[in-house]
Amino acid sequence: MRLPTFRLRFSHHCIAYSLLMTSAASCLVTTSPALAASVTQRYAIAAGPLDNALSQFASAANVILSFSPQQTAQLRSQGLAGSYSVEQGFAMLLQGSGLQAVSQAPGSYILQAVPASGPLVLGETNINGVQQNEMNLDYAADVGYKASNSRVGTKTSTPLSETPRSVSVVTAQRMKDQKSQTLTDVLGYVPGIFAPPFAAGDSLAGDLFFIRGFNATDYGYGLLRDGLRVQGNRYDTSTEPYGLERVEIFRGPSSLLYGENAPGGLVNLVSKRPTAAPQGEVQLSYGSNNRRQLGVDVSGPLDDDGNILGRIVMLGRNAETQTDHVPDDRIYIAPSLTLNFDDYNTLTLLANYQKDHTNMELGLPAAGTLLTNPNGKLSKDTMLGDPDWNTFERETWSTGYEFTHSFNDDW
Repeated sequence: MRLPTFRLRFSHHCIAYSLLMTSAASCLVTTSPALAASVTQRYAIAAGPLDNALSQFASAANVILSFSPQQTAQLRSQGLAGSYSVEQGFAMLLQGSGLQAVSQAPGSYILQAVPASGPLVLGETNINGVQQNEMNLDYAADVGYKASNSRVGTKTSTPLSETPRSVSVVTAQRMKDQKSQTLTDVLGYVPGIFAPPFAAGDSLAGDLFFIRGFNATDYGYGLLRDGLRVQGNRYDTSTEPYGLERVEIFRGPSSLLYGENAPGGLVNLVSKRPTAAPQGEVQLSYGSNNRRQLGVDVSGPLDDDGNILGRIVMLGRNAETQTDHVPDDRIYIAPSLTLNFDDYNTLTLLANYQKDHTNMELGLPAAGTLLTNPNGKLSKDTMLGDPDWNTFERETWSTGYEFTHSFNDDW
């Protein structure tokens, strides 16, 4: 969430007054105000405090808007996404606020209350837009496979282009398009990481990856969830990608930020969080080895004011594998709740529960596969063990919270 941009607004006042004072002594060749106001431009402004939204729009539209902090105090905007003219953009941002932007000079506007006689009425327009995610999250600005910001390299929301470390981000859209079923699938195309597709033969039992040649998981240092270490050893976790909003990869030494750690780097898993815009999906899939899976993801506001947001992510899977007596069964539930106390303070509660039923199959010997065996050839689906004795069961759960406070425009 952002606070009023006093410095920016002061400069707008100064520019406006300077233009008015010098207009009589200057002769400028400018575009017709009517033509400039009618030209459409594409905008992408997140929902939030009204003064921030207006300042961003005025800057993007290259116009001057003068108003006082008292006019926009405690007012919020639903944001703006799509192509609009200047007049249309101001109307959309100010909708329901009781305010209007009135043109004073070419490229200059002032904020005034809508006259008591009636609201400002514009001509009929055809507007196409996308409702914005009101939460001020790093991944809210993700577009397709492109991520803009990340916290993993600095512990503050920083543009990737300004982060002085080697950081990669795998977005939710990329995981969805790749049909990622394991963390190995997610990391398989990330530079600097080796995530064995067989994961030493037990990929179903735990996560394993190497960063810049260093084993980042066997010592329990290289895997974080929402910025906190969650792993004692690789068999403690087998990450469910359906519960993630993005995966962040930090390459290089990181002990200055995260304490004792593997020198190659770390991987941070970002959990799905509630969204201000209602959304939901149900996934039903069936695949080889009798793989049956159901996923549900529902999110949105829980009250009329949008101050309480909730999300529930659930997944159930019943599946066999290419090896006899080695299942890949899972139950995953991850509820979350966000409380927006005001424009500056937010509390998010996170929880997840996961139960796995699988096995650790370490492959087949050379004798009977690549080499001859007096007992005959081994089938590729053979399990070298006793199915009544060899099994792997894991049940994990976690709870946590994240409290955020906005001090100013940068912190």
